[in-house]
Formats: sequence, structure tokens, C-alpha cells
Amino acid sequence: MKNRMRILISVFSLVAATLLFTMCKNTESSSGSTDAAEGTMEQTDSVAYVGADGKLVIPEQATMAVSDFAGVLGDSVRGLEDDLRMYGAQTPAQIVVVTISDIADADPQQIAAEIGKRWGVGKEKDNGVVILVQPKTAHSVGKVAIAVGKGLEPMLTDVCCQGIVSDIMLPKLRTEDYYGAVSAAVADLVRTISMMQQ
Repeated sequence: MKNRMRILISVFSLVAATLLFTMCKNTESSSGSTDAAEGTMEQTDSVAYVGADGKLVIPEQATMAVSDFAGVLGDSVRGLEDDLRMYGAQTPAQIVVVTISDIADADPQQIAAEIGKRWGVGKEKDNGVVILVQPKTAHSVGKVAIAVGKGLEPMLTDVCCQGIVSDIMLPKLRTEDYYGAVSAAVADLVRTISMMQQ
């Protein structure tokens, strides 16, 4: 019974995410905006979700610095996307934000690290950071993790990242301010990296 319920929830999450992305794409195309002209690439068609076998399916490659698969970051995500792209172009570090509606029983830290490895985040000198958020739902608690590449570990220690999660992100996540939590974490990460590089 428990497994059936989990499969039903997974299927519902997948359908809801697919509908959300379809609606977003239709809205963008009807408004006449051209993402390529603005320097923003389209999201991949592959959406992260938990399959019927209970395993997490993740796109093989990110085309954006912000992959809001759970659809919780709102319209302001464009500004954050632009900021992260500019930051990645100007520094050797790369920060990626990913929201996934359901990672099942998986450890968010391991999933964030796997995304960083699979997508080649901060490939040059392994200077990548992945912020992963699973939003809270009626059926599951929220989860959050920050995974850091080896090149940035001396600057962004486990203690530092845990502090960003507990002191900066969690207060905002408790009120379901996902964009506020993510953007504040990004700002603190950028500030910390800049201070340590001086």
C-alpha cells in the first residue's frame, strides 16, 4: 500500500511538473520573447523526477545556471540566472541552483554532488557549487543541500555550507520563500568566495 501511494505521488508530481513547464513555454512563446537573443538558453525537456522504480531521473546536462524543475522560484528566476551566468563568466567558480519536486529517500547532499559531477559544474579546477532544494509538500518534508567541488572546499567548508543552510536558507524555506532562500544563499556564497580570494 505504501509503495502504491509513493508511485501515485511520483506520477502526480511528474504530471504536474510537465504541465507547469508546458504552460511556461506556451506563455513565453505567446509573449514573443526570444530567449536566445537575451542570452538565456531554453530549459531542457528532461525533467528531474522519481521513476516508478523509485530511482531519481536527472537530466544528463544542464543548459541553465538555474534549473527550477519544481517550479517554485517564480518570475524573478531570470534575474538570478543572468547574475549566475555573469558570475561564472567573470570568475573561475560556477554556482548552479537546482530545485527538484521529489528526491524520494535519497540523501540531498549526495544528489547535489552527483548533479555537480554529471553536469561538470565548475569543471575547470573543480570550482563548482550546487544548491539543491526539494520543496516541502503535503506528502514530504523539504530538503536542501549545498555541494562544493574540491577546488572550493578550502573556502566553503562543510561548516560554512551548513551555516548558510541553517542560518540563511531555512528561515526563508520555512515560509516557503524559495527564491529568497536561494538568492540569499547565492549572495553569501559569492561574498565568501570573494573574501577568501583577496
